[in-house]
Amino acid sequence: ADNGTLAAMSSADNITWAGTFTPTANTEDDNNTLSLATSYTDTAGNAGPAETTANYAVETLAPSVNSVAISSASGVQNSLLNAGDNVSVTATFSESVIVDNASGTPTLTLVVGGTNRTATYTSGSGSTPLVFQYTIQSGETDSDGISLGANVLALNSGTIKDAAGNDATITHNLVPDNRYYKVK
Repeated sequence: ADNGTLAAMSSADNITWAGTFTPTANTEDDNNTLSLATSYTDTAGNAGPAETTANYAVETLAPSVNSVAISSASGVQNSLLNAGDNVSVTATFSESVIVDNASGTPTLTLVVGGTNRTATYTSGSGSTPLVFQYTIQSGETDSDGISLGANVLALNSGTIKDAAGNDATITHNLVPDNRYYKVK
């Protein structure tokens, strides 16, 4: 290949064509599209049909975290949570992601009353939002509201990838104390 263009090819039997080509994706192009023309000319000079052109998408951009937010809680009353209530945190990605938790389950670390607590991945594979949940434990209190530090999404030997197999970039901003999710 020369600058993404295949050199002229021929085959010994004038029937079978083979060749390999490794493109370099243009990371400045948001579409990352590669077009390969498959038209041909036989040994007699006859051109192949135009409908033999195929387009292939080359996807090289890794998904990233757009936002992380405490999205809901079961049992919340007047912005207060009690033991047994479940807090849901949603991490929204730049594109649809697939979670593989066969080897380990991704987590997010919450701060409840100054103590780190682990919210575990529960749903969302095949979509842009992933949901993590934590159950409030007896004796926990947080008068300012639950928060999350920056970059507290952990894979724990699981994976988060896009459909093309690109590993997600899991860095994200902090989530300050959320006064709508205080713990009594």
